[in-house]
Amino acid sequence: MNDLIRTDNNFEMNGCYTEPISAIKHLSKKTLYDMCSLFDQNGYKMTTVEQMYCSVNFPTKSSLYRDRSDEISWHVPWMTQEFKEEGAILNHCFLFERKGFAGDAYKELAELAEKYPILYKVLRIRPKWGLDFSIDYVDREGNVFEIVHWEWDTFEFNEIVRKKNDAEKIISKIDFDEQAKKLLENKDKWWGMSFKEQSDYKCESVGLSSERFNDVIWE
Repeated sequence: MNDLIRTDNNFEMNGCYTEPISAIKHLSKKTLYDMCSLFDQNGYKMTTVEQMYCSVNFPTKSSLYRDRSDEISWHVPWMTQEFKEEGAILNHCFLFERKGFAGDAYKELAELAEKYPILYKVLRIRPKWGLDFSIDYVDREGNVFEIVHWEWDTFEFNEIVRKKNDAEKIISKIDFDEQAKKLLENKDKWWGMSFKEQSDYKCESVGLSSERFNDVIWE
């Protein structure tokens, strides 16, 4: 049985901010440097600069931000699951995006970056899209483990659309409770593996390709 529910959410094809925001020109050097702090070089955490441009360029998408501690990123639910006490329980399942810069927005930031080089960290971002699927197992005997955790990123929009469709076909056919039982019965084969080895083993066991993520986001 597969009790996962696919949402109607999809990726935004437009990978760049193009509209400028004149207010950024009036910010102090310290403010701009602070707004670029704790930069996420390979993930989806947005700087405050990116958030400003997103609010102007995608005003109807502002509700898509999710705040996890100090992290704000553009991600929306991909699949969901009704409440479940035990067995195969969805941990998280999201579609991620991070935008680059083009047009007047790029020109505006490029001009400022000549004066405040820290802005090149934002200016050189490549548009990036990602899939993140994580489902765990827990039972009343105290067993708990990941059934599979699969992350896959790309800088190509058409590629992420194809990968999303392929993954949905695979995931929809999996009985994750049965898969968990198989993993539990064969735990001696995988529990001592390294992170990469265990990821490949579990992805292969359900028909998913190896994970691909953490590519540096800069041009």
